[in-house]
Amino acid sequence: MKNQYNLALLVLFIVFTSCNTVKNIQNIRNAGVVLNETYSYYVNDSLTFSSPFDLARAWEILEDTTVNYLMPVYQLKSHEQNYTDNIMNRRMWLQAYGTYISRLTNEAKENLKTALEFSDPNNLKYNVVSSENALQTNEDALNYLIQKCKDERVVMINENHFTPHNRILGEIILDSLYNYGFRYLAMEAIFDNEDVLNQRGFAVTHTGFYTREPIMANLIRKAIEKGYYVFGYDNFTSDREKEQALHIYQKTLAKDSTSKVLVFAGFQHIDETEGARNWMARKFFLLTGIDPLTVEQQRFVTEDAYLMVLDTTSRKNRGMNCDIFVVNNINYELFAAKSGYKNYNITIPAEIAAQVQSQSLMFIISIFKADEYQKDKTVIPVYNYVLNNNLSDITIQLPADMYYYVIKNRYGEIVFENSLIF
Repeated sequence: MKNQYNLALLVLFIVFTSCNTVKNIQNIRNAGVVLNETYSYYVNDSLTFSSPFDLARAWEILEDTTVNYLMPVYQLKSHEQNYTDNIMNRRMWLQAYGTYISRLTNEAKENLKTALEFSDPNNLKYNVVSSENALQTNEDALNYLIQKCKDERVVMINENHFTPHNRILGEIILDSLYNYGFRYLAMEAIFDNEDVLNQRGFAVTHTGFYTREPIMANLIRKAIEKGYYVFGYDNFTSDREKEQALHIYQKTLAKDSTSKVLVFAGFQHIDETEGARNWMARKFFLLTGIDPLTVEQQRFVTEDAYLMVLDTTSRKNRGMNCDIFVVNNINYELFAAKSGYKNYNITIPAEIAAQVQSQSLMFIISIFKADEYQKDKTVIPVYNYVLNNNLSDITIQLPADMYYYVIKNRYGEIVFENSLIF
C-alpha cells in the first residue's frame, strides 16, 4: 500500500507540473551543425535535470504550442544512464520514458517492455497469470464485462497512465454502455474546459498531459461523437481523493439523479478498501451511498489471451480491492482488425527514407483528421508512426475518413505533408 501511495504522489506531481508549467528552452527550427552545437550547449550547461520528466518536458512543446513527440523520447533515451544510480531513479526514468514513448503508436512493443519492467523491476513475475486463473477469456470476457456494467449507475475503470492499450478497452465498450444508458465519461487526465472540449469535439495540446497520447485522444473523440458528455474531475488539494469523488458527483448525479457514469481513473484511485487512507472509489461511496462497479486492468499480465477476466478469489497479491480484475492485451492492430479499419498507404520521400537508415528517432509521421487539423493545428493526432527504417511505403489501419499527415524531424520542423485519402 505504501508503494502505491508513493506512486500516486509521483503521478500527482507529474500531472500538476505538466499541466501548469510549460518549459520551452528554445524554439528548435534550425538544422545541421548549428543545431547540434546549440543542443550541446544546453545539455552541458546548468540545465542538468534531476527529474527525467523535467528533461522531457523541456523539449515537449514547440513555439506554436504543438507537441514535439520525438525529441523528449530521444532525450530520455540519450540520457538513460543518468537515472540508473538507484531503483527509485530507475523507476522514475521508466515512467517518464514509458509515458513519452506511449505517444508513438507504432512503438507498442517498446512501451510494453518498459511498463513490465516498471511494474516488476526484479522480474519476479508475481503478476503473471495464465488461462487457469480465468473466469472468461477474449470475446466471452468482453461480453461478461459489459453485462456486469449494464445495470450499474457508476462504473470505474483504471489504467496505467503509460500503457495505451488500457484505453482501447474503454473505446471498445463505449457503444454498448451508451446503449445501456451511460451518458457521461469522466476522465482523470482531462484539464480542459469541459464545455469547450465537448463543443470542439477533440483533444488539443492544452486538454491535458496524458491526453496528448493519440489513443486517449481517440477515446475522447469517439465518446463525444457518440453523445457522451466528457469531462475532467481531478483536483490537486490536500484531500485529492475526496475532491475527485465530489467533482464526479457534482457534474453528474447531483444534476441528474438518473444519470449513468463511466469513470476512467489512474492506478489506485478505484481501490474500494476501507482504511486510514480511503481512495477515490471509497470516498465516492461514502459521499453518495452508490457502490461503483470497479474494474482493475493494470496489475496483471498474461500471454494466454487478449482479454481475460480473472478469478481472484484465491489470489493474495491483488494489490487493491476491486470488483473485477481483467488482463488487457488488446493492441492497436487487433482493435483495428476487429473494428474494420481501412488500410491507408503513405509513400515516404526518398530523401527522408535515406536519412532514417543512419539516424534513429529522426522522423515521425503524425496523422490527423483533416477537418480537425484545418480548424486547429494543436489537435492531437489519431496516429503517430516513427520511421525506424528506410521503408519507401508504409500501411496504417485507420477508420474510414479524410486525413492529413505531416512528417516532422525530431526538432519539430515539418519536412513533408500531404492529404491521406482511402
